[in-house]
Amino acid sequence: MKKNLLLPILFVCCLFSCEREPDFSKTLQEYYDFGLPKIERNWSYEELEISAKLLGRMKQKDSFPLPKLNSRKSSKYFEKILSAMPRLSLKDSLSYRRKARDFNFMQKMVQRFVQVYGTSEKEQKYYSNEFMALNKLVLEEVAKMTLLYYDFIEQASPEYADQMNANSATFQNGVLTVLEATLENHQDHFKYNSEDKIALARTFSEHIEKIWHLIDIDSKERLLTQIQNIAEQNEIRKVRNIYSEFLESVGPKDH
Repeated sequence: MKKNLLLPILFVCCLFSCEREPDFSKTLQEYYDFGLPKIERNWSYEELEISAKLLGRMKQKDSFPLPKLNSRKSSKYFEKILSAMPRLSLKDSLSYRRKARDFNFMQKMVQRFVQVYGTSEKEQKYYSNEFMALNKLVLEEVAKMTLLYYDFIEQASPEYADQMNANSATFQNGVLTVLEATLENHQDHFKYNSEDKIALARTFSEHIEKIWHLIDIDSKERLLTQIQNIAEQNEIRKVRNIYSEFLESVGPKDH
């Protein structure tokens, strides 16, 4: 009897191993041999840029060699890329100018890595986790930057506050661009993993609800049109539910 019980268990294990996504990424040593910076030390801005540049070159030689978030071989390298990105703090003593510089560099580097990972249908499917991790990072930082921007206006000298208020439309447009691009990632023709799209929806809802009162009316109207469409028509039920709850939370009173 024991032998008979082992057979179906072994068969199930084999099925799960066969369904596991193939991993074409490299080992840490292979990345190091290619010249990428080691993950043990703190990276400078320059080393983060070097990583993007060299990974781009590596991809030109090999279709899917880039670090993956859930890879046994390369997850530590992708995690290092994420952790090396400058993050904003609402409580530290850095000047607003320094925080704005860090934020702009983070946006530039995320865009660089998205370009490196690629946007073809195959790349969307294979690098879904990585795309969405980068998108979620940007959402989190955009929310913090928005809070910092308007908090700084309140605390700045009248002259400086007037200058920032004059630039508010440009800032709002930048926020709108990020949020619209995020919502577009829920469209059916983007082949990201369903679980990743659900996680992205949760991140959007959690962080954008915090800054909804700071978004201008015109931007809200454009975003609400997209969100309403997702809540009604998206192919993923959980995504529909998350955005429906978001619409209820921001409510007519806020726009």
